[in-house]
Amino acid sequence: MHLGVGQKSGMSSRGMRAGTNFLIILLFVSFVFSGASVCEAAKNGAERQPSVLQQKAGQEKTAASADETISVVTAKLITWDTVPNEPGHVEFDTSYAYTASGNAWSSDGNRHSRELLRAHEFDEMAYVGVVKDLDIFVGSGYAILANKENNFNEVGEFIDPVLGETIGNPSEGAAHGHGIKDLLAGARWRFYDDEAQQLSFAYIPIVQIPVGRRTDYNHLGPSQGYTSMDNRLALTKNIGFWNIDVNLAYLTPLAHLRKTNNYCGTLETNFALGYQWTRWIQPEIEVIYDHLFEKNGKGGKLCSMVFGLIMPVHAHIRLDVGMIQDVLGSNVDQITSGYFRIVMTK
Repeated sequence: MHLGVGQKSGMSSRGMRAGTNFLIILLFVSFVFSGASVCEAAKNGAERQPSVLQQKAGQEKTAASADETISVVTAKLITWDTVPNEPGHVEFDTSYAYTASGNAWSSDGNRHSRELLRAHEFDEMAYVGVVKDLDIFVGSGYAILANKENNFNEVGEFIDPVLGETIGNPSEGAAHGHGIKDLLAGARWRFYDDEAQQLSFAYIPIVQIPVGRRTDYNHLGPSQGYTSMDNRLALTKNIGFWNIDVNLAYLTPLAHLRKTNNYCGTLETNFALGYQWTRWIQPEIEVIYDHLFEKNGKGGKLCSMVFGLIMPVHAHIRLDVGMIQDVLGSNVDQITSGYFRIVMTK
């Protein structure tokens, strides 16, 4: 996920100054504690009703002491929720992420400085509700990259006839580049939905197709250079004005190990918690753990924190803003990202 420029979806997108980190944490804490009185007033008389944004508001609660209806939004910055778009409904997501790194962790967990790693990423995603409990999506984007530690291996797919090992090339490669990103295509099938318990499960397969610009000796590109498959299980649970999303996924490269540099896949777990503070704002926090596997090597481990605000400002418009910060790892770069997304439904 966070090994460098051009890896991972979502998703996934990162980079802000340290001061922003403190501000968002402070906002999240103040929102949760100041909203406690609202939750207390609602818990004895809350009633479930249809959502304003049906595909992203898993439930609605009416406070016993007020006439205002508040939709609990299930969407998060990074972690997937289980709520698909309704049949015939369309959703368009436009996002920008700034990612930067000046540190990395060695395989023993010690942190050290590294040369600049930076990316500006612009992404588009479209979702279409097909039938009840199923939607499909497709998306891509454009990235502007910088990596002063890039080492492009021009002979990486050749085998040493004596040692029988992949030949390495110590020469450096391009430090800058830009181009179209790989294509993402997938579906979200909610196979279990218990309205009484406000609990649902979904299966989300995602294919990454390498149509983007690849890295060569003279130019950095955002494409990973091979096809991969993300198999993901998601859980969504609402408790009053609280919302929980949990993911368990395995990302599998569908290519020969020579193309993936011995990378075999990533096991990912996500936990996200949000509180619907008002009708139009939900502070949320996420914890993401990635374990990267290699055939010959120690692989990598990474734990990241996400702090965000989910803001359904209109019946058909939602704004998401936040940051992603790597906090612990081994054999990976430490990356900080700032993230902004506009979600429009029709």
